[in-house]
Amino acid sequence: AIRDAKALESKEDIDTVMALSEAKFKEVLSGYVQRTLPAYNLELSQQWLERVSAKSGVEELTSVNGELTGVYYRINRQGGTVKPENDTDSIGVKYAVYSRTGKLLESNEMFIENLKTKRKQVENNKMMPDSMRQFYLDKIDAEIAVSGIRRLPLRNFMQKDVQNALRLLGDGGSMTVWLDANRALGFTATRLLPLNEAVVINIELVELKTIKPTPRPVGNVVL
Repeated sequence: AIRDAKALESKEDIDTVMALSEAKFKEVLSGYVQRTLPAYNLELSQQWLERVSAKSGVEELTSVNGELTGVYYRINRQGGTVKPENDTDSIGVKYAVYSRTGKLLESNEMFIENLKTKRKQVENNKMMPDSMRQFYLDKIDAEIAVSGIRRLPLRNFMQKDVQNALRLLGDGGSMTVWLDANRALGFTATRLLPLNEAVVINIELVELKTIKPTPRPVGNVVL
């Protein structure tokens, strides 16, 4: 229909020669994108998580109150006895996020590839002074060198459910976490992820450094 419409000499001819009027076409397309497809993805995501929950070694994450969360995880390698405890603990992780259908959404390797693309753009920018270009190239190279492992405070790694799952993992361990659509991006689409799509995350806890929160003074009392 789109090809046929583009072939017309005048846009005014669309409604006379097409089986659907332009307004009806937009209504149908909008309804599919905004209602039909999200509902379909949500149903498939729920069915997918039901199958995941029945797999060997997969457990459902519980909240601090002991309530089931709908987040599933499997510890593939337990690792050491030391586990993340504080939101301020420094973690070094290798990770990969996939959609329900297996499309890679985010990973250390993808981040490095994006940096390499950025480096090439800077390298080819002939409008930039040589000294400035070299400054940015050195900066990007330094970032590439350390991006094989993502280092950051636990509280800054993805969302709270993933952080809570990581608290079960020992230093050097690895796990898989499954998030339903609401805990992933929900009713938000990206270039790679449709509306209401569940995700699966593979995480390896390569480094762990316990950092206790700094006491906060409130009046004359230190909390």
